[in-house]
Amino acid sequence: MMISGDLGNNGQVPLILELVGPAYDERKHDPMTGLNLLRACQQLGKVGEGEALLARMYPLGVAPIKHHLDQFAQTFQDMRNQVVQSTPIDPDGLKISTLALSRPIWHYGLRDANWLFTQKPEDADEIGFFAFSKIMDGSEKAESQREDDLGRLTRAIPLYLAEATHYWSDYAANCYVQIVEGGGPVVMGSETDGNAIFATLPARMKYFITGEIGISGGDAHIQWQVSLTLWDCATRTKQTSESGQAARSEIGALVARLEKNLLERIGRKREQPLDAFYQRPATDVMPTYLTELGQAFTLTLLAKGCMSKSAIWGERAMLDWPLTMALHWPSADVLKLMYISGLSKARDYQSDILPEYKERSLQLLRDAGQANSVIVQLAPLVWKMFGMQEEFEAHVRNLPSDTNPAYKTWLDRVGEESACGGLL
Repeated sequence: MMISGDLGNNGQVPLILELVGPAYDERKHDPMTGLNLLRACQQLGKVGEGEALLARMYPLGVAPIKHHLDQFAQTFQDMRNQVVQSTPIDPDGLKISTLALSRPIWHYGLRDANWLFTQKPEDADEIGFFAFSKIMDGSEKAESQREDDLGRLTRAIPLYLAEATHYWSDYAANCYVQIVEGGGPVVMGSETDGNAIFATLPARMKYFITGEIGISGGDAHIQWQVSLTLWDCATRTKQTSESGQAARSEIGALVARLEKNLLERIGRKREQPLDAFYQRPATDVMPTYLTELGQAFTLTLLAKGCMSKSAIWGERAMLDWPLTMALHWPSADVLKLMYISGLSKARDYQSDILPEYKERSLQLLRDAGQANSVIVQLAPLVWKMFGMQEEFEAHVRNLPSDTNPAYKTWLDRVGEESACGGLL
């Protein structure tokens, strides 16, 4: 630690990696040495070496340095982003399909836990939500690029509106997102034409919603513009349109207003949420909640094999996000469900960093037990994720005689999974 610090203080940063790096053993030496090495990687632009060292240090579980590691992880990711170039593509050469989601995005990954979530009747009328398009200025061309805030919101806002419809109305909600097979989601440059898709919709579809989102103004005065259109499937007409704009800090209030007006327009509104534990995010929480929905969608694509594992970036931030939110909103069981859902998806795509989350996950279960939270009922899935077979089998053996049959079926499904993963 002293040698690496002295080298850095005397302008010999390259020697930190050359001399100290090969000798450093994170299991024996002071973690401050590791932080010095990470700082050297940052200063020298050695992103790959820095990320490899992070992968060695995170599993140590040293709480006092966790936030430093997170900062370095974000820094290295930002450095990668700065050198990533958008690549022009030929849209005619892409194979595009539509992913249909019939449940809130964080229900996926929990192994069809229908004993936990109240089910809508099979004959319920449906509302469809299509991923929003990007408002373009006419000069932009098709290209492949990393996800940005605007692209994420083209999916996150309809995902949220579908979730709100699921929980606060008697309609069944579906969300449709176009994806490039093997390459990730598509952001369209013009709003979906409802007239072109009426014939493709399920017979029980009552309404569907399309929309657009864009940005205007300079860095200090950016305004987000959001518009959505409600289409009536019975009359095959555009029913109503609504739009608004807001600064980034105010987008939560804008989305909440669009949600309120939409639910009033489609009717069949519920006074209580479909599941008692569900809480609507407050407007100040909404921006981070939308980010989580977008990240949960990315993890779903990875788990379903719709994206390559090599395409993921900021993985730790995505897996950590719900628990970070839960620190500020501790009563929200939804955030803890999102966390377990995300880890389960990480198991499906065989994440290399999943073992780092074992102790945090077990602590979550202990806290859930003390709070009498529904989360504790997902303990068997968590045990299975981390190879705790004895705990899983003991739980199955000791089930009460009056256990819900749907829960037993779910346990069978979880128990049949191999150690490397399972199905959504």
